Amino acid sequence: MLQKRQIEAVIFDLDGVLVQSERVSWKTWLDFLQEFGKEMGDDDYRSLIGTHNSAEFIRTRLNLPLSAEEISQDHQRRVLEAIEHGVPVTKGTEALLADLSSRSLPLAVASNSHRHYVLRVLELTGLAQYFQAVVTRDDVPLGKPAPDVYLEAAARLGIPAKDCMAVEDSPVGLEAAVAAEMVSIAIPNPDLQEMDFEIAQYKFESIISLHNALSSLF
Repeated sequence: MLQKRQIEAVIFDLDGVLVQSERVSWKTWLDFLQEFGKEMGDDDYRSLIGTHNSAEFIRTRLNLPLSAEEISQDHQRRVLEAIEHGVPVTKGTEALLADLSSRSLPLAVASNSHRHYVLRVLELTGLAQYFQAVVTRDDVPLGKPAPDVYLEAAARLGIPAKDCMAVEDSPVGLEAAVAAEMVSIAIPNPDLQEMDFEIAQYKFESIISLHNALSSLF
């Protein structure tokens, strides 16, 4: 039995929650590494989901002759080019956002990705219309697992963090939501099913199942 909570706003992670973009990002990493005669496996890919330091991890792990900033900028460029061909919206997302909006709940995005990427994804998918605030790793001192993006999103909405619900797909993001003392929802990324999501207050298998449970949560 789900316990109802006072929820005055909902804040979403982007990649892996609203859109299925993680594999797009991973392919761009593989294309980049191929140019240096390097490769990485799926375990490495899974370890990067939800983090904000992928470039430094890859630079160190593979001893690349570039700075983390150069690697990050190259990856950003490749990802922005890739998403112009389309970004898959998670099934049930638009119905959920429309329902939450009809309840007059303010909505926000809190992402570990860069701002220009996040805004472009929201524009390309048509999801931008639903959000009153968008906070990214560029807007705060620390990315997830620090709570900064969630706390800033709540502040921009003008809602106390404890009265916000955060929706995440990775343990890293979930840690940030819990640290912000928000009502934490986990919809585990399919590539992270074996990881620990026990700190989530609620866990759902999909956006659709979360939508179906709204009346029990609010």
